[in-house]
Amino acid sequence: MLENFEANGDTIKTEELRVAKAVDLVATIGKIPYVRLVECKRVDEQSEVVVLEVEVELPRIKVYDIRRDERIAVCFDPTDSEQPEVLAVRRDFPEVPHLNLRLFEFPRSLCLFEEPYEEIKLRWTPTFLLNRIREWLALTAKGQLHQDDQPLEPLLGNPDGNIVLPDELFQPDGTKIHASYIAHRYGERNTLIVKGLTAESINDEPNDKLSSVLVLEGEPQQHGVISKNPRSIPALSSLVDKAGIHLLKELRNRCAALANNKPYSTVLNSYLIIVLILPKKRRADRQSEDTDTWVFLCPHTILEIGEKIGVWEVRNGEPGILLEYDINRGGEELNIALFKPHRAFSQEYASVLNGLPEPFINTQISLVGTGALGSQICVNLTKCGIGKWALFDYDILLPHNFARHALPYNDFLVGSKKVKALEIFVNNDISFKPIVNTFDIDVVRSHNSEDEVQKSFENADVILDCSTSIAVARYLALDVKTNARMISAFLNPVGSDLVVLIEDKNRETPLDLLEMQYYRHLINQPEYSNHLRRPNERVRYAIGCRDITSRIPQNSVAIHAGIGSRVFQNSLDNPDSKIGIWQINEQDLSVSCDLFPAPVLIAENVGEWKIRTDEALINKLLGERNEKLPSETGGVLVGSFDTSRKIVYMIDSLSSPPDSIEWPNLYIRGFKGLSEKLQIIQQITMNNLEYVGEWHSHPKGSDSRPSSTDWQASEMLSGIMNQDMLPSLMVIVGDKHELSFVLCEEDKVIVKTIFC
Repeated sequence: MLENFEANGDTIKTEELRVAKAVDLVATIGKIPYVRLVECKRVDEQSEVVVLEVEVELPRIKVYDIRRDERIAVCFDPTDSEQPEVLAVRRDFPEVPHLNLRLFEFPRSLCLFEEPYEEIKLRWTPTFLLNRIREWLALTAKGQLHQDDQPLEPLLGNPDGNIVLPDELFQPDGTKIHASYIAHRYGERNTLIVKGLTAESINDEPNDKLSSVLVLEGEPQQHGVISKNPRSIPALSSLVDKAGIHLLKELRNRCAALANNKPYSTVLNSYLIIVLILPKKRRADRQSEDTDTWVFLCPHTILEIGEKIGVWEVRNGEPGILLEYDINRGGEELNIALFKPHRAFSQEYASVLNGLPEPFINTQISLVGTGALGSQICVNLTKCGIGKWALFDYDILLPHNFARHALPYNDFLVGSKKVKALEIFVNNDISFKPIVNTFDIDVVRSHNSEDEVQKSFENADVILDCSTSIAVARYLALDVKTNARMISAFLNPVGSDLVVLIEDKNRETPLDLLEMQYYRHLINQPEYSNHLRRPNERVRYAIGCRDITSRIPQNSVAIHAGIGSRVFQNSLDNPDSKIGIWQINEQDLSVSCDLFPAPVLIAENVGEWKIRTDEALINKLLGERNEKLPSETGGVLVGSFDTSRKIVYMIDSLSSPPDSIEWPNLYIRGFKGLSEKLQIIQQITMNNLEYVGEWHSHPKGSDSRPSSTDWQASEMLSGIMNQDMLPSLMVIVGDKHELSFVLCEEDKVIVKTIFC
């Protein structure tokens, strides 16, 4: 028997690869000693697979059977719209935490990242991926991939939809459902909204469907080791058998009991909902510490189910119970769908979620993101009579949203599209109708291919971004063709601060540069060292890995929404760009404002890369050169890479370390304290600023053209940066406000000189 699964597709040569990320990965493998290329394949003439072997750093005692050399297949989507899937192709690769759930259990798919791919893509490099694979394998071998202070992983995942369960269905302990029958209706995106009742009290409402409820509770299971969702009654039976649940026996007994209820038309024509309650434990040798509740819908009537599992024969539409169950009938034809349960919004749930923590009538406003802050700003502004609106959002409303959303809780809003619900609310609640259109789309994924979407952005006077997504803000600033002024508003993670980034009317300082200037302000002002800290406690509103919301109080969101609304209103009369941070004092509830102007963008194309900086940084470099004359000086450049768009943001610099050599005709940068400073910058900005290059000055009377020493330094720097598929950047400052950008990518060196 072969040790490894064979990767799908036809074997191809490395030079035949066409997917850009696959090409980059293969190029990087040749430069890294702990990775070896095995083969490349192409599937369906489009997708490409790179098979490699990774050398894993293993502990002396392993918790899981990870080998020294693990064979891995990385599968690339040619459109780059989905995250590359990473498969462990060893046939006996163990069941471990943090595996992706797939239709097929093998080969096992490694869950490497929690963030959406749109966010990962901004900093994706081949080295980044390979290091994460190696780290994942090493930590899994030690049993440390899932830390003891992390919440337990869900036992199942990738549900077919959501199901919203009202509080009255639960017993006081919050786990066991005590209703025998429930009625449900469908919301958007396969969301079931449930109400509890008995079979006798069912109303003949056209949108309601009746289901019989079977509640099963199993023995504690280790979290994160189930790698395949059940899709049929036999598959579910095999899964729950591990938890001591005899599903077919329970089903047969339940069907037999239901057959005694008359009239048959109500009970036996109902569907089946199975509620599975599974206690979870962190490790096999530990006690249970949490509970998963999953719901399965079987889209067959009880009459059909009883026949398929050998309880009765059907004659003239009525069941004839067999003297003995036909155990050869295992319900193979009975399909099931997995639903993720959500607790319906209630007064109690709202209290948990809030935990003491959201004149220009004809102005065309496009609002991206109709969540807590966006919806309240929209409602505030429309109540002021401002704007004709286009709303963009792809989310649906689930119970936890209502704790901080502008919309009031209503059963019929659960499961509906946010943009449509907000449109109806505003139009019904306000005497005039400021809404022009709504777009139920993810703006990054849609690429604005629809004419109507393009027209909305083109005709907008202002685009207001409340998405809280860097990927969305970057997309609006750089990829949307429009003259509309852009404004971005968001809260910091704990909800104490509101940040508003405002472009000037002519967009000379665009939104992406404002984002960088905001980070620069954080690292240069000591009072903002904890501005982007994560909250100590968050609320899990469902049982998925990412189903976590914050405990930001509604009154804080409301205060910030009021400020944000007024700032937006004032900006309509003011053409200048600016950045503002408003902070709530937790002691006396006073609000402080830090408002500062944004320097103008300086943008240069250097080869295939774009360098985006501003006058403030250039003036800083010129000033430091003048202060150190007649000696040369220099330092480190701080900023960010957008690898998907080939942009280098150069936003700040760290001055020459104290152990540097600064002579009139020589500069050698030191190292003392530099690493610590860069680490602090990354912590303050949540890794949004990092090292991007070097700068140094030339002596008086010299221009900024690179010297022979500079070429040697650039070559050394490129050898380091190019390993990570990033360009090396060196800035040289000379006389007469002359600067040269020296950028090296692979074997290409480009020098661009400007005068400031």
